[in-house]
Amino acid sequence: MIDDLQAFVAVVETSSLSRAASRLHITQSAVSRRLQQLESRLDGVLLDRAHRPPLPTPLGTRVYESAKAVLRQVDSLISLADEGAEPSGTFRLGFSMGLGDGVLERVVERLHADFPKVRLQIRSDWSQGLLERLEAHALDAAIVLSQASTPVPSSLAMQTVGAVDLVIVQSRSQMPFRRPVRLAALVDANWVLNPVGCGYRAALESAMGKRDACLQVAIDALGSELQLRLVAKGMGLGLVPRITLVSSPSARAVHPVAVGDFQLSMDVRLAHHRDASPFRAVLSAAQAQAAVALAPARKSRR
Repeated sequence: MIDDLQAFVAVVETSSLSRAASRLHITQSAVSRRLQQLESRLDGVLLDRAHRPPLPTPLGTRVYESAKAVLRQVDSLISLADEGAEPSGTFRLGFSMGLGDGVLERVVERLHADFPKVRLQIRSDWSQGLLERLEAHALDAAIVLSQASTPVPSSLAMQTVGAVDLVIVQSRSQMPFRRPVRLAALVDANWVLNPVGCGYRAALESAMGKRDACLQVAIDALGSELQLRLVAKGMGLGLVPRITLVSSPSARAVHPVAVGDFQLSMDVRLAHHRDASPFRAVLSAAQAQAAVALAPARKSRR
């Protein structure tokens, strides 16, 4: 019956028989068969198949909640036997673009060294895309960027790893803003920023919008290092993580803009499924290494 419950939960959470089959690594017909067996055992209809995608009936909703609790207990029982075992298998980790190569490199290097039986699959994307893939069970965990007010999906657990400070930079050779300014003074400036979807850009656009200003993006350029090179050549202002700036080859060619009424810091969080076994040790190591990698930039601010 456990297999039947897993199939039902997968269908409800993915809203698709085919996606549920992919998640469970079985055929779509096997998923249908398990659903029929569960409905037969419970003597009730669990899915309203007249809808596309199928929706749980009132009975199905109650069964789904109970099934989740049962499956969590089963996972806990299994993890008791695995607690002392070395993690193994495929671990799918999402990594938010914008965090910087140094953080990803440190995390991946340590996980490879400490967990030789774990096969890492790394996916880079914007944070929102990673959270959506995590909720769809296409990832096991993700290191994402978010602001303090960002809601946490109820199906996920999150631990704060650290924070990333953002710095507005200008070309050192041109220095259009030599003295401290207010954000409104940057209304007519050109910007070199990540494409739409980047949390940094969205936060800046929001701040500019509150001041009735329109952000003028001259160049969409993916990646802080490329942006810094373009800023150094006078193509516009940039908004980059301090952690990238302090170690960048272009650091001496750019200069921060002192903006008295604008300061942006984003939380770095490790998001994962609540039933994280048998990868708890891997999650803890990823969190610790990301925190270590983020620390130097925070210290350099003081």
